[in-house]
Amino acid sequence: MTNKTKDSDETTCGTCGALMNVEANMCPKCGERGNLPSNIGGLMARYLAVRRFGRDRTLQMLSGWGLFLAGLTIGAFFVFVFLASLSETTVPFLGRVFFVLVGAGCFYLARIGYNNKQRANATRRYIDIIVNQKQSSVDNIASIVNKTDVEQVMRELQDQINAGFLNGYAIDRSTREIKKRMLAVTNLTPSGPPVVFNCKACGAQNEVSNTNGSLKCGYCESPYIA
Repeated sequence: MTNKTKDSDETTCGTCGALMNVEANMCPKCGERGNLPSNIGGLMARYLAVRRFGRDRTLQMLSGWGLFLAGLTIGAFFVFVFLASLSETTVPFLGRVFFVLVGAGCFYLARIGYNNKQRANATRRYIDIIVNQKQSSVDNIASIVNKTDVEQVMRELQDQINAGFLNGYAIDRSTREIKKRMLAVTNLTPSGPPVVFNCKACGAQNEVSNTNGSLKCGYCESPYIA
């Protein structure tokens, strides 16, 4: 018997291996609902997107309540679907597992959104104090943010430096000051006078060379918007 070639709009059933349309809700051969391999692939894509949030400074500054609310809403929906599936004998066990996994993934996404919002607020506050207000004394910075533990503030500032938000800054623990070590270096030839702008994402005041390349904030890498 000649095996049928899988068309571009077909996929393989995760239970019996039969060919089925990618938009089908049920396998025509075994009756399995949904397409678990495709769904698992979608979960992997979402996982990789979440990983990107941990590396992309612009995303960390801009993502927040939207991600939190979306994750919370979709996660609650899948929890409801899972609870409803318990009374349906036609829903396979793997289907219920899928509902649980997706719901857990969405709640995890909501947690990332909430943490990003909190971290972004703290980042904007420190950038405003250090970059815009030109405060270098960690003791003064701690007083401005209403924190009595200066060591904690130094740890938080070091975390900001490690994450790349306070690019070029370093903490001198002997004097308890945070200072700029050097300006950002570019290998592009300036094509005009420096461009001064306030970043719309993190609020930092930037003065960067006007080059032939695209201009970005030196603190959160958000593109310059006139």
